[in-house]
Amino acid sequence: NGLSESVLSSNDSTTSTGIASVVKKKANSYQGILKHKHSDESKILQRLVLDLTPRTAITLLPSLPGYIVFMCVRYTDLVNADNQVKTLLTNFILSVKKIYKVPNKMEMRILWIVNSITVHNLLKQYGGNEEYMQYNTQLQNQQQLKNFDLSEYRTVIHEAIIFMYEVLMRQIQESIKQLIVPAILHHDETARGKNRRVLSTDSPSVDSKIATEPQSL
Repeated sequence: NGLSESVLSSNDSTTSTGIASVVKKKANSYQGILKHKHSDESKILQRLVLDLTPRTAITLLPSLPGYIVFMCVRYTDLVNADNQVKTLLTNFILSVKKIYKVPNKMEMRILWIVNSITVHNLLKQYGGNEEYMQYNTQLQNQQQLKNFDLSEYRTVIHEAIIFMYEVLMRQIQESIKQLIVPAILHHDETARGKNRRVLSTDSPSVDSKIATEPQSL
């Protein structure tokens, strides 16, 4: 009762009849699009793909760059810009492949294989793929792409992902190759009760390296 009296006595929150007014908020409807000009496409891909570093990406929501690419695709579908979606996806694939074709850090390559998989899955989830649609919500199925069948681009992106995976695996293998044999030898000698200690006349840095070989691997 005290609360009711305090509300009714407030001039700011009551109407002329003494009843508190209620403002009904409109429900937000998100379309999941990123409106952009066709002339800005190269700038978007440059900033989003080539200039993005793992240090920055780790501060973002997981796979956010991949979602932004798909939001651009959704906009081209909304305005039915056939040529625009072709150039967008083609240049996206070329930009990502460029990261793999030139020497690059492993973290950078991992970043874009993950985001490429995200784009591929989103194109299936919202591209009329029945396997995905049966697990979508009703709203997600209402938000399917309306004008484009991008199955051919999904195939191209899938092939690009396989290419990127092979490059990444070779890089990982090269990075651990020099650590494998010393670590196995050290482990075998330790298991047999031997201790690979070096003489005091040897460099102490060598002894330290031997002791950490399994840990390094």
